[in-house]
Amino acid sequence: MESAGFLGKLKAEDHQAFNQLVQQYHQSLVTVARPIVGDSWAEEVVQEASVSIFKALPKFQGRSTLKTWIYTILKNEALSRYKKQSKTVSLEGQLPDDQQVRSVDDWLNDAFKKDGHWINPPSGWDLSSPEALMQGEQL
Repeated sequence: MESAGFLGKLKAEDHQAFNQLVQQYHQSLVTVARPIVGDSWAEEVVQEASVSIFKALPKFQGRSTLKTWIYTILKNEALSRYKKQSKTVSLEGQLPDDQQVRSVDDWLNDAFKKDGHWINPPSGWDLSSPEALMQGEQL
């Protein structure tokens, strides 16, 4: 797959060669992205990485294998997505399961005090990178 001819086609932005590359690596890229961003974002991260790979292929210098280079781009995209999604608060699951929400207004009344503060604030999020979290667990 990394023959000089194939790399030349990729660097020349040959769509057929790129489709072949995507078909070869797609499933393994999704498998790598899942633990970082979760099932719901893995496919999207792989698509974003694929676009980045296609745009960067003409500049590929071959200092690493094509496979290593592709996985590095995927890792960067996944970590970027992880950081974005860790800075958001999901409103799902903020109310007990036995409480049925009839409308947004009902939910707002049940979730917030009259002064606009949370009745039960969402848990804080950790802004550390996955690597830092793993190192903390290992220590």
